[in-house]
Amino acid sequence: MRRLYRSGLFILAGAVLVLFLLLASHKFNHWLIYKATEMLPELSVIQVDGLLFSELHLRGLKYQAETVHISIDSASYRLNWASVFARKLQFDYLHLSDVNIVLLEAEHELEEEHEDSAFNMPVKIQVSDLAVHKVQISQNDARYQIEKINLALLYQGKNLKLNEFSLQSNIIQLDADAELQLEPLLPFKADLTIVQSIPELADITTRVSVQGDSQKI
Repeated sequence: MRRLYRSGLFILAGAVLVLFLLLASHKFNHWLIYKATEMLPELSVIQVDGLLFSELHLRGLKYQAETVHISIDSASYRLNWASVFARKLQFDYLHLSDVNIVLLEAEHELEEEHEDSAFNMPVKIQVSDLAVHKVQISQNDARYQIEKINLALLYQGKNLKLNEFSLQSNIIQLDADAELQLEPLLPFKADLTIVQSIPELADITTRVSVQGDSQKI
């Protein structure tokens, strides 16, 4: 019995060692990501560099669904791998650049979500530094340009918190702290500071606190 117990420990230790070596292998991480994109035909990536549970860099990331097409020239993050053992994904940073979002009209009528269909995030996701540079949003003939977005994010259960949110475009700057419940009506509350530039005149600053949901504020 003792020999069987020792054999079991050696097998378990060997399996853990093999898993650790695989996760520390760049080639295995790249293979794993490319396999994931094969399983999700809507998602594709051109270049992968780094490790999933450490620091990762992606180039040529694309997501194409019926109602939205998203392309990202480069994406990178650094994950605190030790946080995984505490059922938490803690990112030191998540940076995206040259993001193009095209909103499309659905060819088929989308099914309405039921009230009990809201997703409940089982782990805590925290991003200390989320930065997005150069965003273009297109819908039909309309084009919207955003120079930069910065924020810190905390997501757990159905609760999403956005701290030190900052959005800069050529016509407006928006700073905010907000909290959102990811439920069918999307209840929220936010403190906003809006700065609008009027050429050759002045900057107009507005501060307001709002709360409500997708149907009323």
